Amino acid sequence: MEILHSLHGPGFALVALLILWYLNHQCRSNINYVLAAALAIGIGVVSEIAQIPGDRGAQIQDLFVDAQGIFGALGISASLDRNIRSMIPTWARLVLPALAVAALASVCVPSLGLAHALIQQKNAFPTLLSFESSWETAAVGPIHGQQPTLVAAPVDWPGDGPTVARAVEDGQWRTFLVLHPLPDWTGYEKLRFLAASAGEAFSMRICIRDWEPNMRNSRLQYCKSMQVGPLPREYSIPLSQIQAGAKVPPFDFSRVQAVAFSAAKPGSNREILIDDIRLEK
Repeated sequence: MEILHSLHGPGFALVALLILWYLNHQCRSNINYVLAAALAIGIGVVSEIAQIPGDRGAQIQDLFVDAQGIFGALGISASLDRNIRSMIPTWARLVLPALAVAALASVCVPSLGLAHALIQQKNAFPTLLSFESSWETAAVGPIHGQQPTLVAAPVDWPGDGPTVARAVEDGQWRTFLVLHPLPDWTGYEKLRFLAASAGEAFSMRICIRDWEPNMRNSRLQYCKSMQVGPLPREYSIPLSQIQAGAKVPPFDFSRVQAVAFSAAKPGSNREILIDDIRLEK
């Protein structure tokens, strides 16, 4: 779903160009740029309204991304159009393509970065997060709070890598981090990770979601609380336990959607150190 979300800008840039091509094919006119932009924006608005009944809902931010892609594509096209160039002053001939390229790059570069991250994530599997590479931030969704930061591993840390993640509890939802893993966990026996509290011990809650059979929405299927203290240790959850505790059995391990780490009870800016989240057989 994240890769689809990241393609909003490039996708609507293509939509705008296709509309412009169609309008020019019918009747070539400078007003076609305005019509193409208006129609593309209209399609974006309708697509967001259509999402309101669903799990994700409408996102105003998506419309801004759509508009950037539309402006970038049509701006570059207009800067290459002789009719448009003859109508605008010299300074505008320089400014328009520069702004258009910047707008298009701002929506295309994140998509390329996420595509690279997904390739690296696939290569690293069954390690879900090692917190050793910058690409991994694309697999961690700042759904309600901030992204975890990479810090040097404590001297007594049992993991092999030089860095671990330091995550701060989000005030509203008590979330430390939300992981969007590769979805197919079939054939594995347990979820394993290293963790420690950055202060006093507290109860941490892990929740896992899969997809409904009709593939329309994700569903919260399993939650487990465990005590996390200042001494680092390994934690593991057998997948058989997840299956047995599924709220709507069976748990679909071929379509795992998210793994959320949060505080089980309200607190105040608690922090955890977490590392080496992986599946094991």
